[in-house]
Amino acid sequence: MSFRLIYEGELLSSNASCKTAVRRNKHAIRRQLHPQLKRLWETEKTLRYYAFGPIVGKSYRSDEPPPPKDEGLQYIAVKYSRGGFGFVPTIGVGHPGQEDPNDICSLDILFLRREPPGRIVQGGDIDNRIKTLFDGLRLPQNGDDVTDPPEEHEKPMYCLLRDDQLISDVRVNTDLLLRPPKGTAKHKLNEVLLVIEVKIRPTSALWL
Repeated sequence: MSFRLIYEGELLSSNASCKTAVRRNKHAIRRQLHPQLKRLWETEKTLRYYAFGPIVGKSYRSDEPPPPKDEGLQYIAVKYSRGGFGFVPTIGVGHPGQEDPNDICSLDILFLRREPPGRIVQGGDIDNRIKTLFDGLRLPQNGDDVTDPPEEHEKPMYCLLRDDQLISDVRVNTDLLLRPPKGTAKHKLNEVLLVIEVKIRPTSALWL
């Protein structure tokens, strides 16, 4: 399975002096990708089965009320709750009731920024900005990495990765962002537009 995600906004270096700003930047990435991944879960067949199918290993009695139609989704969100959010990772989540699979993915990133290709100015080095992106793609490691409470449409919140170690390889193409800048002069330096192509290599039969 392959798909593309788009992120537009600030991308700070993980080495930036203000760690609170970096944490907010990571969560801003999650928030912007959330509706795109939610749409993927609503339309992709296997993910719909994870969300709306029965929980593996659970007994269902005929004399009990039927389970909610999104029981699998609720199970995942409770399992991966962090900082008041119930997260639903897209890669590495597994079928509810099973152990997490070792599905891996590759990322092909078109990285448009204010600096010309091959030149680093004040936006920070590419490696550490990509590290911030990876942290924003994955499930937060703890509640400290979540900076604001969830809004109603973020219950649950969809994210790309259970763990960034599930990324097998990355390709980054940088180019000049030509569109006129928005915001303050400070934000102009860090503004990016990313087009992220995700390709999943499955290790579990349900992806076939």
